Amino acid sequence: MDSLHHRGVTGTVPVRLDASRFTGPAVSPAWSAEDVASGYVTGVHPIALWDHHTQEPADPEETSHRPDDAAQDAVAAYLRELDAAGSAHGLSFTDAGAADAQDREASQRLGAVESATVLEQTRYMLDESDNVLAEVLGRNAAVAAGKEGSQEAAIALVRETLTRDGIGVEGLEQADLWRALGPQPRHPRDPGADRAARGHGR
Repeated sequence: MDSLHHRGVTGTVPVRLDASRFTGPAVSPAWSAEDVASGYVTGVHPIALWDHHTQEPADPEETSHRPDDAAQDAVAAYLRELDAAGSAHGLSFTDAGAADAQDREASQRLGAVESATVLEQTRYMLDESDNVLAEVLGRNAAVAAGKEGSQEAAIALVRETLTRDGIGVEGLEQADLWRALGPQPRHPRDPGADRAARGHGR
């Protein structure tokens, strides 16, 4: 708020969401309609609260509080917090829709909010077998590798990484980034187990 106040900004400020980091469908066509309807899996977005829940889940298996759109749910929560913080400075905030390329080029950082580190998220994903978080981390890894933030690019990165590490992918059929969501990937030998064994020196 101080940044806006010092710039002389008053009144209603538009807030636009830039969700362009991820591309492709938010819901993979490989996922069953039953899993999506039950909340076992949900549309994957680059910004979300509570790991794509509307509130902190009581336990990692909680699926009853999935938003229709996790990114828009996060924006709504963000606006509520901004309104509360900005009222003392005569500021209010409104959802102005999606950001376009011109918005991204002209944007300036006024503040930042950081999530848990990649390592912390990865540990949580592995400990809790979190399907949605696996999809998010896979897309982020693809972007970090210079690829687009799609499920297809993330799957390609997984295969490239396994091959680079000397783990064969011949016969591997991979529909998503976590075996519990799409049809079971088939491989004559589990590459994940192979890699884990290598990591433990066996």
